[in-house]
Amino acid sequence: MLPLDTLREIAKLYPTRANALDDWQREFVQDQLARLEKWGDDIRLSEKQAAALSKALDAMQAAGGEQP
Repeated sequence: MLPLDTLREIAKLYPTRANALDDWQREFVQDQLARLEKWGDDIRLSEKQAAALSKALDAMQAAGGEQP
């Protein structure tokens, strides 16, 4: 999944599954969602940021019983 797609999926799940994340992940995801809102498709993410987002998405999906 592309990093932008991962972030958009996180945006859908975040309101109901934020509690599946640790404090650092929650803060990181909030920052990235704010950047997405500001920059839209022009947002740029490093490989490390993309990996952190993927890990957060996996945690939120697992909390809901969904498989990636």
